Amino acid sequence: MQAFIDLKVAMTSMEGSIRNLTEKVVELKDEQSKVKSKLSNVEKQIYAATAVITVVIGIGGYLGNKAIDFGMDMAKRTVYSQPAPTAPQPQLTPQQQAPRNTR
Repeated sequence: MQAFIDLKVAMTSMEGSIRNLTEKVVELKDEQSKVKSKLSNVEKQIYAATAVITVVIGIGGYLGNKAIDFGMDMAKRTVYSQPAPTAPQPQLTPQQQAPRNTR
């Protein structure tokens, strides 16, 4: 009879431990689902940030290229619009000047 009572006490203790473990597992599953949803949100934010950065880099590259093209065109116009420098003419003395025919 004592063995039966000891067995019953052990079974009751085991049932309590199993209930406690079940509650802990349920809590862990809830926490895991919360963490999973937070990670999902972070993942979406990373994708959005990557898309925004890609667009900004693309637009910046396009504008930078246009600015360089504009600068090069302005430099070409400046160079081509200036008259070519002329070499200074040596000054001739009156003896070196050719006589003019006056008829």
